[in-house]
Formats: sequence, C-alpha cells, structure tokens
Amino acid sequence: MRMATMGRWILVAMVASGLAWAQSFTRDDVLNVLEQHVRAVAQQNNGVYIVKDPETGKVLRLKLVEFHRAVRRIEDYGYFVCADFQPVDGTRDQLYDIDFWVKPENGKLKVMEARVHKVPHLLNGTWVQKSLKPLPWWWAIAGEHGGEAVSGERRAWEIKAAIHTYVKKNAEKNDGYFTIRDDQTNQVLMLELVRIHEPIRKLIRTGQYFACVDFREKDGPPQKLWDLDFWVESRNGQLEVVQVKIHKEPRFVNGEWVKSPRYKWEGEQIKDISYEIYEYDDT
Repeated sequence: MRMATMGRWILVAMVASGLAWAQSFTRDDVLNVLEQHVRAVAQQNNGVYIVKDPETGKVLRLKLVEFHRAVRRIEDYGYFVCADFQPVDGTRDQLYDIDFWVKPENGKLKVMEARVHKVPHLLNGTWVQKSLKPLPWWWAIAGEHGGEAVSGERRAWEIKAAIHTYVKKNAEKNDGYFTIRDDQTNQVLMLELVRIHEPIRKLIRTGQYFACVDFREKDGPPQKLWDLDFWVESRNGQLEVVQVKIHKEPRFVNGEWVKSPRYKWEGEQIKDISYEIYEYDDT
C-alpha cells in the first residue's frame, strides 16, 4: 500500500511538472503570482512578510529566501508551492517552510492560502526543519483499506479541500475571518481556521461526509478554540458544504481553556474515511 501510494503521488508530481502545464498555467505564471503576493504583503508591513502559525496563533515576521523548484498541481484544486523564509531576527539556516495554495479563478491565479508547513528546530546544535501536524490536506493521498473501497467514495483530502475552500470563500467577504452566527447568543463570531480534525467520517444513513474543525477567535488567546461541525455532500459531482454548526464552545475552567460540547452524536452510524500521508520531497 505504501508503494502504491508513493506511485500515485509521484505520478501527480510528474503530471504537475510536465505536459499538464500546457493545458492551463505555466510554472512561471504561478511563481510570478506568488512573488507579487509576497512583495505586496511585505510592502504593507515595512518590508516584512507576515503569516500566522495556525497551531500557536503566533504571528511570524519573515523574509523570503527562495521558492522551491517544484510546482505541484492537483487537477480541479489548484497549484501548490513551498518556499523557505527566515525570521527577521533569525539566521539564514533558521528556516520556515511555508506552503502556498494558488487556485485559478475566472481565468486568473489567486493565492488562497499561506500555511506553515515546517518550522525551524534546533537539533544537536544544527537547525533543521520540523513538519507541523497535521499536514495540510494537499499532502494527503487517499488509500482505501480493509473493504473501504466503494465505487464513488470520496477521499478524505477531498472533503478537507471542500471545507477549506468554503471557509476561505466566506472569509474573503469578512476581512479574512470566517463568520458564523452563534445560535445561542446571536453573536457573530469572527474566526480563523486552525485545523481540520482526523479522521474524516461518513454518515451511513444520509451518505454525507462530516468533519470537526477548530477555529480561533479574532485576536483571541491561542488556546481559546471553537469546534465547528461541517457536513459535506456530493451534488452534481461536486463536493459542497451543506451545513455548519457549533459543536463545542470554549470555556475557561480552572485556569485553562477547554472545549465544552453543546450536543452529542447519538444514533448515527458512522464510518471513518481512511487515508495515508506521503510527504513528497521536492528538494
């Protein structure tokens, strides 16, 4: 299974770097858009590129070192590029690896996301890069296991991609924050995506897919997290988010933030949609 997964991902990489570019955008097109993006963000921040580490909530102040050579493409989902950045107050060997998601929209390329993939880690006196977990969905390759392979079954990373796209589209209309109205307080929450939980699940009765997603409040403490439930279903061959609901709210208990459930899942037959992770080395 591992070798089969590796083979599929190498095939994706070969297509991405080969003739498939002739059908849409070139590698240079993608890199030009990203270079413009990095310059524009830096111009707004006194020459510093700003990105937030989703796990810690820390705002990173970075300088571009270089984009990696590989530009990967996943059909219907866009282009994916890694770049090395050094901290403004760090050294050149103290590097962050930032992943960029670029997607064609209305005949143009649009930067959808910049997400921290690897962080500098001091190991035996040497700086190395350490991957954050979980990896972004574009590093996930689906692999059916033990009877899970069903005709028409959608893969876990596809569900994550649909949720991520939905969140980004909503955030574009709200100053970069995902918004949802709290049905208990009527307050509109302004949130930042932190992580999509493992595993992705399927509801047997309805055929819908389901995932829990952590969000952090705008300007909120790093550990104050909301857990939202997303329902996804296939409509005319396209995955769409059809419902979003607050599952757990943050409460401050005994000096720390905990997530308190508002409801429990009962009476539903659920199965996990499994997949493997293979981290493609583009160096």
